[in-house]
Amino acid sequence: MTPGDLIQTARLSLQAPRRGIRVVLGWQLSPAEGWLALALMAVVTALILSLIMGPLPPEVDPLTASIFTSPFNLAAVQFLGLVCLTATLYLLGRVTRGKGTFAQALVVMGWLEAILIVVSVGQTFVITLLPPLAILVVVGGLLLSLWLLTNFVAEMHGYASLGLTFLGIVASSVVAVLAMVVVMVILAGFGVVHV
Repeated sequence: MTPGDLIQTARLSLQAPRRGIRVVLGWQLSPAEGWLALALMAVVTALILSLIMGPLPPEVDPLTASIFTSPFNLAAVQFLGLVCLTATLYLLGRVTRGKGTFAQALVVMGWLEAILIVVSVGQTFVITLLPPLAILVVVGGLLLSLWLLTNFVAEMHGYASLGLTFLGIVASSVVAVLAMVVVMVILAGFGVVHV
């Protein structure tokens, strides 16, 4: 697999998301490679967010400040969020007789995150150069991420209906956020995260 293959597959994933993710799943990455991809995307996202956000204003609450002022904490929270969403999307498939495996869910989320990182960098440049377009660029990025996620999950689990897949993703996302909140509360209780 060359950088050219990655770029071509990313382009295909944007043009025909189901075909693109089919190619990625065809790479037959191991669960260890899926975990590595997810961790790498969490770290890259945290570094980019740290660079974009810069110093936080003093009125930010302590929990938010503890997460966003440390790239390590930000990467950990990002990784936790990706793992929770990956697990809930996999479990969605188990409940609804989808055929995707957890290893495939790791690869799908890692690939999605890689594409969204590139999109986010592009959004940042456009917003910096053309601030009046900021809301359109942000909404466009959000719609693109939902479209890609819906298609990727539908392909992974073998679903025909994108509408039902989207509803399942919404439900899974709620569960993922709740799971993440529970984990954060437990971590705060043990003193790992300070509130």
